[in-house]
Amino acid sequence: LDREELSVEEVAKVVRQLYDAEGDIGKVAAIVKRSKPWVSKHLAVTMRWDYRPRQLLEQGKCDDLELLGAYSQWLG
Repeated sequence: LDREELSVEEVAKVVRQLYDAEGDIGKVAAIVKRSKPWVSKHLAVTMRWDYRPRQLLEQGKCDDLELLGAYSQWLG
C-alpha cells in the first residue's frame, strides 16, 4: 500500500480484499497501519458509486473520498 504509483481505487481494492478476508475494520486498520476511518473511507470506494463521483476520482479532479461518497449518496 505504500507504493507511490497506486491509485485510490487500487488501494481501495486491497483494503476490500483484506476486509473480506478479516471481516473487521479494526483488524484491517492494524494490518495496513492506518486508522479505522481511513479504512472505512477506502471501503466506501468499493461500494456502488454513481459514475459522476467515480469519474472525478479517476480523472484526479478530487481525491477526497468522504466528499465523493457524500456526493454519490446525494445523487442516488
